[in-house]
Amino acid sequence: MSNKRIDLRTERFRVRGLRPGDADSRVTGWLADETVAEPLNRPARAMTPDQLGRDFGQADGVRRFNVGIWPHETPDRMIGYYLVFRDPAHRLATFNVVIGDLDWWGRGVVIETRAALLSELFDNRGVDKCVGQPHVRNAPAIFNYKRQGWVREGLLRAHSLHHSGTKRLDQVQYALLREDWDALREDKA
Repeated sequence: MSNKRIDLRTERFRVRGLRPGDADSRVTGWLADETVAEPLNRPARAMTPDQLGRDFGQADGVRRFNVGIWPHETPDRMIGYYLVFRDPAHRLATFNVVIGDLDWWGRGVVIETRAALLSELFDNRGVDKCVGQPHVRNAPAIFNYKRQGWVREGLLRAHSLHHSGTKRLDQVQYALLREDWDALREDKA
């Protein structure tokens, strides 16, 4: 099992572990943008690049991975990032993704980059199951999980509190087992 920093390439993207210096005003601008924050059930909030950089630096490559996405065509312009939490005892990884650059919404970024991350986690990081829990109102996330072959495991009723504190939200749990991923890769080969 590898502990080295993630650094992957797909057809259109580089997917690599974030460093504190990757946080800049563009990326902090995503967090302050209601359009980006609301589907994630997070309030739009102002952060400095230094604050976000400290958060990026908390990834240890064992339990937490902060992984950025850069298009090959603009290698100096990150367009989004993943937060992946790994539970080594249960060989489980939980996925969260933010595509902050709205120009890239609906262009298959998540499907392509998450496929590379899934292969890395299953093949090299000792993971047997990956989980995502989008809110039921996050239609793009649900679409992407279904399109990629993740299995809906259930509805988590009133599972989280809306960031405003005014209501509870349902979430859907999707999962992908190592054997599911192997079968999907075989079908595409």
